[in-house]
Amino acid sequence: MTAPDAAIESNPPAPEAESASTMTQRQKAQELIRRGVRRGRSFELELGIVDLVDGLRLLDERKDSRLALSAYHNLAVYLANLELPILAQEVLERSRELSAESDDPTMRARRLWLEGTIAALRGENPSALEKLEAAAYAFYQLGEHDQVDQINAEIVQLEARIERLDQAAAAEAGNGETEADAAPG
Repeated sequence: MTAPDAAIESNPPAPEAESASTMTQRQKAQELIRRGVRRGRSFELELGIVDLVDGLRLLDERKDSRLALSAYHNLAVYLANLELPILAQEVLERSRELSAESDDPTMRARRLWLEGTIAALRGENPSALEKLEAAAYAFYQLGEHDQVDQINAEIVQLEARIERLDQAAAAEAGNGETEADAAPG
């Protein structure tokens, strides 16, 4: 599965001239999102989801687009890890506009990886392979070889599953022909 985005903790948004109440709301959102990431890393995915959703509710996504993208990404990762691909896909759809505006190649690569993982969970194997291969190439171009290795392992698992499905379909087709041949005419 895809890894959580660590950018949340390492790259907090720069403070701007805002009212004290807005800054307090922004800080609360940041804290909830950071706590959600920590909980996810501790495998407390459900609690992490709650914190991320609460943080996103308080966050001004336009002012803190990087933080919002990271929160959406982690939320979708946690949902995918809980094998809830439809909900994970919905989260990705919600963040599509912000993602399109982002010029961060790492976030684009992470999104491809997550889209591939979700497609695989949904049984959309050709799409999953295409997206995972594109993600591996994107991370390769970024020099992030650990991610390339993780994605390649996911691709190998997916290809093995596709092969098993193909073999099962061939065996079933063979059984259907045998039954048809054996039926009295």
